[in-house]
Amino acid sequence: MKRGRLVSVLALAAVLSILAAVVPAQPAWAAPALHLSPDSGAVGTRVTVTGSNFDSYAGDSLSIFFGSREILASPVTVPATGRFETQFNVPDGTPPGMTPVSVRDPRGSLLADATFMVEAPEVWPDSNGGVVGTTVTIMARGFYVDKVVVFYYSHNAVSTKVGTAVAGPTGECSYAFVVPASPAGDHQITAENAVGQRAATMFEVLPQAAIIPTQGAAGDVIGISGSGFADGEEVAVYIKSTPVAYVNSGVDGSFQGMFKVPAFGNGSYPVRIEDESGHRVLSQFDVVAGVNLSVTEGHVGTEVTIAGGGFTPGRTLSVRYDDTEVAQAKVAEDGSFTAVFTVPESSGGEHAVTFSDGTETAEMTFTVESTPPPIPVPRSPRMGAEVHSPVKFDWDEADDPSQPVSYVLQVANDAEFTDIVLEKAGLTDTEHTPGGNQRLRTSREETEYYWRVRAVDAAGNQSGWSGAGRFRVVPSFSMPSWTVYALIGIAVVVIGLLAYRLWRRSRMSYWD
Repeated sequence: MKRGRLVSVLALAAVLSILAAVVPAQPAWAAPALHLSPDSGAVGTRVTVTGSNFDSYAGDSLSIFFGSREILASPVTVPATGRFETQFNVPDGTPPGMTPVSVRDPRGSLLADATFMVEAPEVWPDSNGGVVGTTVTIMARGFYVDKVVVFYYSHNAVSTKVGTAVAGPTGECSYAFVVPASPAGDHQITAENAVGQRAATMFEVLPQAAIIPTQGAAGDVIGISGSGFADGEEVAVYIKSTPVAYVNSGVDGSFQGMFKVPAFGNGSYPVRIEDESGHRVLSQFDVVAGVNLSVTEGHVGTEVTIAGGGFTPGRTLSVRYDDTEVAQAKVAEDGSFTAVFTVPESSGGEHAVTFSDGTETAEMTFTVESTPPPIPVPRSPRMGAEVHSPVKFDWDEADDPSQPVSYVLQVANDAEFTDIVLEKAGLTDTEHTPGGNQRLRTSREETEYYWRVRAVDAAGNQSGWSGAGRFRVVPSFSMPSWTVYALIGIAVVVIGLLAYRLWRRSRMSYWD
């Protein structure tokens, strides 16, 4: 019995195998699928829904749901290809998070589904921190599509609008702005729109400082400025460990100040700029050989005091005005020195003052005044005078700070001074009497001499010429006619008196 059953089973299996080989195979249907593009975005995002492998539902009307709400384009009729496509906008009021998108048959049975991520409003900077003046780009997403997004920057509990942008097709946008003056620490950046969406992030303001210039000599006054420090605190400036300045920051954390370079030797020195809260900027400053003049412009004879630093300790420093040495000084152990010199005779304008210890050299400029002295006033010979030779010329002194003042005297045969008969320069007195071969000859009849004078100060500045004086030189024995008549009259009187006296005497002798 058992053997018979085994044979029957084997026979049945063989028959079934033959039937499987003979009967043609039926196709296997792939499961329906749903694809979303994009699969994330904000409210208002336009989403394309693509269904595939719906061949077995060709000609059927299928419903599409976004969450529990049927989209406006639903239902859709499945074409013979089994593939369909439609679109919808993420509706207002959709909360952030994963929302299912589903396809159902007329009986409500789920055929396929996918998920769409509704993004929450979010903002973030391209950098979490930076100094005042940094350009920061703020990115945003999750905001209603096509709505204006307003960006604010918070400073001292006051939010300032920095710009706007329009949310794009998926609710994303960005805006770049320059960080305004604000104190150190975290500052809130906020983005919001008119429908109440809001998001915030933080940006840290870092301290910064600038030293201008970054090098100088002992005694130089250097400017310093900073931003991003604590609000209203004292900011200390140190070179090495030496405090050189204390400045108070403003409510926006910025400050400006100055410091004087200490008497340090040549080299680079660390600089620390720090407020009371510990916000700190490290820098460096180069001390170089240099000098300061008590005055940088003036007249010849000006006394100038020099102070310098950054030179080689123990060396003898030479001070030269143009090519002339005008002072020497011993360099102290800290590289500093002081000296005094008097501005020598030199032309008006700029002159180089050079300082050298044989190793270090510095140079400054002293400007000699270029104002001409006043025009001298002629005194004699006066206009139209007749004088005897030798002629004495006399004029008023010209007062000028660049002493000594010298004078130039000219005498000519004509008022235009084209025919000059005498020129004398470098006269230090206010009078001059030409002698020797420069002595003026007696004027011919109907001819006259003309004279003028100008002043020249020690800086080479020349005044204008004085007005020309006209005079004649007459012989020493020659006298004016009125003088001759007066002498004749006196002689007649004297002779008459003498004659009268003799007559009286003779009469008295007769009677005696």
